[in-house]
Amino acid sequence: MKDIFKYIEDIINSKDNLLIFEFGMCDAHHSYKIMDLIQSNKSFEYYGFEPVDYLFNQIKDYKKDYQNGSFTIVNKAIGDKDGFVDFYQSGGQKIVDGINTENYYGSSSINEPKEVLTYWPEMTFEKKQIESIKFDTYVKENNLQDRIIDFIWADIQGAEINLIKGGKNTFKNVKYFYTEYSNGNLYKGDKGLKGILKLLPNFEIECDYQGDVLLKNKYL
Repeated sequence: MKDIFKYIEDIINSKDNLLIFEFGMCDAHHSYKIMDLIQSNKSFEYYGFEPVDYLFNQIKDYKKDYQNGSFTIVNKAIGDKDGFVDFYQSGGQKIVDGINTENYYGSSSINEPKEVLTYWPEMTFEKKQIESIKFDTYVKENNLQDRIIDFIWADIQGAEINLIKGGKNTFKNVKYFYTEYSNGNLYKGDKGLKGILKLLPNFEIECDYQGDVLLKNKYL
């Protein structure tokens, strides 16, 4: 099976002036890995969304500058509504023999947790209100509606359906969509891979990683 970053390299090499979005940046590990790949020989615009304040501030405080690209970070959730929404911010730790083996700061969602608490009982969630924006709204506000989006990376914990519903127009211009998915009802409203494909009839599976999937627009 081809590694996702090998696919990304192929996408990068296909053109210049790349337009990329990431939803759910967390600690920006994947963000910088992608931008470092691009920086080698291409220009780019990269838009990253991270709604958790302390993670957003960490990214902002240590933000890299790229000679050939622009990196914009947005402190909002992406969803199917504009304005303030309920948000479930994850936390908690797994302790084994007195040692912290895992921190659960990367599982926040605009959708209410369900079976995720069964699989990871040490995980905690704090409910709060945060600002959300639809993909279509953001793209229009930033005059990107006539651009082809080369790649989307989405890690938004069961809110994939919300992203797609809020980006009905924009997804027509998306070439590749890489997203996490779950068929186990981890979060309320999670529709799994079948639900994602039903809302994206123009897309086909390029590679299914069994929990993550790369989709390709059949018409771009």
